[in-house]
Amino acid sequence: MKDWIGEQVSHYQVIRLLERETMLERYLGSNVSSRQEVTLYLLAEPGDELSIRRFQRNIPIMQSLTHPCIAPLLDIGIQEKTPFVVLDYLPTSRQFHPFPLPLPTVIKYAEQLIEALDFAHGKGIIHRALSPEAILLGKQGEILLGDFYLPVLRAASSKPLEKSLLTLAAYPAPEQYNGSPADACTDQYMLALIIYEWLCGVPPFQGPTPIERALQHIQVAPPPLREKAPQLPLELEPVIQRALAKRPGERFATLKAFGTALLEASQATAP
Repeated sequence: MKDWIGEQVSHYQVIRLLERETMLERYLGSNVSSRQEVTLYLLAEPGDELSIRRFQRNIPIMQSLTHPCIAPLLDIGIQEKTPFVVLDYLPTSRQFHPFPLPLPTVIKYAEQLIEALDFAHGKGIIHRALSPEAILLGKQGEILLGDFYLPVLRAASSKPLEKSLLTLAAYPAPEQYNGSPADACTDQYMLALIIYEWLCGVPPFQGPTPIERALQHIQVAPPPLREKAPQLPLELEPVIQRALAKRPGERFATLKAFGTALLEASQATAP
């Protein structure tokens, strides 16, 4: 495993390690010309010939994800047989805001995220890794959805992608535990988890270990939102519960339908 600190990747100087996981490393970097701070994601180990070709095929798809609510891709490529992705260095929604958030803010953010996800889904791209850490705050306070590029980067690893309960997304959907393919309903479930936490300050499923939390996602109904935030409109509860249904077919048919229901429920008056 190479230490990239002090190296130059494309047009960016690697400054320090921010995070390391099984397949990826995240670094703080700086554009050597403009001095703009960036986040560099690099595969933890060089890829083999097959995985590198697979990554190269996906580069045009990643470059096509141009949307006002998606974190812009600054650079993508391969250095020393190591695939990398470069994004702007921005705070996450969790860093920027204390939770819970005011209902109007949540609705505004949800609308922007649904636009971004719907755009990506139209290109056949599923996020599969939504969390408050994947949601970035731009320099003007706008929402930018990040981490779209990480599944492609992980898939470039020559190691087999682990499917255990310990390596799934931080905010997983129940169907991810049985190996079902992720789709737009999977992203809807993850988004509903985030909205739940934004509204009441804590996620619906908590536990000391990933396995305990996984069992709750699979078997346990989400605690009623209004138990934690009684000031919220009563009409909001069934909307969130439906988006958090265990079976994908019981969720909203589309993300836009979920967004419309959220907006209508938010305009009701809490008793």
